[in-house]
Amino acid sequence: MKKKGLILLWIGFIIFSSLVIAQADDQELAKIREAIRYAVGRGPLIAFSVVDATRTDLDFMKRVVVEAVAAGAERISIPDTAGVATPGTMRFLISQVTHWVDVPVQVHCHNDFGLALANTLAAVEGGASIVDATVNGLGDRSGNAVLDEVAVALKFFYGVETGIKLDDLFSLSRYVQEITGVPLPFNKPFVGDNAFSHKLDIHIKRVMTYAPLFEPLLPETTGNRRVIPLGRHTGPFIVELKLKEHGLGADQEQIAEIVSQIERLALEKKASLTEDEFLSIVREVLG
Repeated sequence: MKKKGLILLWIGFIIFSSLVIAQADDQELAKIREAIRYAVGRGPLIAFSVVDATRTDLDFMKRVVVEAVAAGAERISIPDTAGVATPGTMRFLISQVTHWVDVPVQVHCHNDFGLALANTLAAVEGGASIVDATVNGLGDRSGNAVLDEVAVALKFFYGVETGIKLDDLFSLSRYVQEITGVPLPFNKPFVGDNAFSHKLDIHIKRVMTYAPLFEPLLPETTGNRRVIPLGRHTGPFIVELKLKEHGLGADQEQIAEIVSQIERLALEKKASLTEDEFLSIVREVLG
């Protein structure tokens, strides 16, 4: 009898808990309806955001967004608030939301796991028509989806024209870096100093004849430029190229000596050479 009593007590607790949760859910939905109805007519656009959407119970979220739209919401925003979604999850979730409602669906992705860009693109594949992005990825914690990466990927992967002037992205990124004091990594895609940097002779030869072999797009696309650093990987082709830039010429023996001196100095300073250091070596070798 004691066991039976415990079982009945447990069942009763589950039923009571379910009723409490359902009541709490109904109260939340009532608040949502009240807030949206109050906002109707008081602003240019009513957007409803499901905070922490990627960790929200799917059935409850369906009730929430359907109620929100019925109350007057003109856009549904689905944020990956903690940056914990995977692209597959995001694609599925957005495809569900776009099926539930007939208003534009927006996404806001954080980069805690380095997946903000992937999740943003997956959301577009799932049916999102509005995506959030920030210049240089600035935002809470690890930041948000990066504007230049999102805009370039949408254009070249999906043929989506965002209206963003891609060739202004480099200067915009530098401006924001300057006013915020937050530096960019040298290897930042598209707008980093080394985004279009080539060191090996064979790479540079091919880039000069057919750039797409080693570059996904021309540096000018985002307002950047190609960089050919001089260092321990520098070979004869690069040296000849640099000499021509300065209106200079040298025979093969002199070029070989310049290459050797560049490698020696680069290993010594553990960094690429400056233009002045290169010219100093050239003057020494050519006399």
